[in-house]
Amino acid sequence: MRGTCIAVVALAVLALAAVAPVLAATDPTLTLTFVAPDKTALANAPVKVFDSSGNLVANATTDSSGKATLTVSATGLYNIVAAGSGYYILTVLNVTGDITATIDASAMYKVDVLSVLKSVEFKLSRSETPAAKIAFATNTTVYTDKGKTVTLEFPQQVMAFPYVYRLTKIVYDSTETTNTTVTIAVDADKAVTAYYEKLLILQVLPVWALAAIVVVILIALAALAFAPKMAKKVVMAIEEEGREFVKRKKFVKHSE
Repeated sequence: MRGTCIAVVALAVLALAAVAPVLAATDPTLTLTFVAPDKTALANAPVKVFDSSGNLVANATTDSSGKATLTVSATGLYNIVAAGSGYYILTVLNVTGDITATIDASAMYKVDVLSVLKSVEFKLSRSETPAAKIAFATNTTVYTDKGKTVTLEFPQQVMAFPYVYRLTKIVYDSTETTNTTVTIAVDADKAVTAYYEKLLILQVLPVWALAAIVVVILIALAALAFAPKMAKKVVMAIEEEGREFVKRKKFVKHSE
């Protein structure tokens, strides 16, 4: 009996020992200090944290010393983005628990992302987390860690009625491509420029769509031409009905 009790107590202790780390576990806290490209503290800057799938999981604002504290729900790879004046700082952190880190843009290379004729939204991802495609607007600069690889994805076309801006080429590292996506190694300061042509929407619509538009316009014109005649007929009918009503009323009165 005594042996049985000892065994039960031992099992309980082992169970508690196994459960204790789980009960004690807390969400990882990121204590981050951001340094601007000019080596000053990046104060009052919005900071966003994206998981490896690109979901926004935390955000904060740096204090006067460039520090921000954020909490994530699990360990893993996270994209950290801080917004400066006309630029962004992007890094990827492997969070295995509470982290205290300094993210120094002055020690990073920059990627100037430009577009000609039209500012567009592009998506950028680091090779460590390719599914985390973070959206930025062109004509900006992204600072990121040296020696890393980034992929930039531009829209094929953007509509701004009555125009369509269509991508014609992307130029980077003395390379020209008509693809919408480019991948570059950040082994120096880089520049990526997307060129768009400006077209009227009618210039890019398929033949069937143009035909449909013509038909709609013709129907609208016919309706406009026919409407006055219909209105006149309706007015005449109302007036005739009014006259008949007066005649009937006079007839009834005379009969009485």
